[in-house]
Amino acid sequence: MNVRRSLEPLYARLLHYLTLGRGVKWDVDGTTTLRIDPRCRWIRNPSYEADVVQYLRARVRPGDCCIDVGAHVGYYALQMALWNAPAGRVIAFEPNPLARDVLAENVRLNNVAARITIVPHAVSNAAGRAPLFDGTRTSGLSRIGAPNPQTAAGSPIDVEVVTLDAYCTAHDLIPQWVLIDVEGLELDVLAGASGLLVDRRVSFVVEMHPDLWAEGRQATAVRLEGLLRTCGRSAIPLTGQRNVLEDYGTMAIP
Repeated sequence: MNVRRSLEPLYARLLHYLTLGRGVKWDVDGTTTLRIDPRCRWIRNPSYEADVVQYLRARVRPGDCCIDVGAHVGYYALQMALWNAPAGRVIAFEPNPLARDVLAENVRLNNVAARITIVPHAVSNAAGRAPLFDGTRTSGLSRIGAPNPQTAAGSPIDVEVVTLDAYCTAHDLIPQWVLIDVEGLELDVLAGASGLLVDRRVSFVVEMHPDLWAEGRQATAVRLEGLLRTCGRSAIPLTGQRNVLEDYGTMAIP
């Protein structure tokens, strides 16, 4: 496994040269083909988060503004740019420098820079700065504040942190969709988006990581339920979880 991991960058670089820098093909939905950086070719798996993709594809409309918090290499950002074309926008937050570099390359390869804005900040419940851990790989496990238990701690990277409410106010945005995948910091991001939560024009899709919640599963679920109730919202499971606020999986806040 370690040998395979060590050879992966070399193989990705070889594919880069073999494709003359045009990226490898990704047949997204049987009718659309994108080009993507070889470093993220694993996202071509058609079963990857299929339930969530189906939910969003059926609901994102042309012209919608979509926010992707924890955009990583652009798996959802690129697809949302297809679904909301030709006049829609995607705001992709990704503080991990390496993942953001791959994301930027994917945006370039598909000529969607005019509609996908990449923001190099983390998102939480208060503006400021925070350490980002596992920020030198594209594992998808990087997070701010504390290391993800599934990764080696390593040396953190200092990143800027914003709230969604403040960002949207500053840029005069009312998104139709907010997608959140932040490795256990879901409550913090939502708490910093309470203004968007009370706006019924905005829908959310959130990947839940209860095993990473610092306060524990039940305590965080209670706080999250209270926040949703205060904002007049409720959540529904998208990936078959029994308890939408306590189980791992993805939920929608329509």
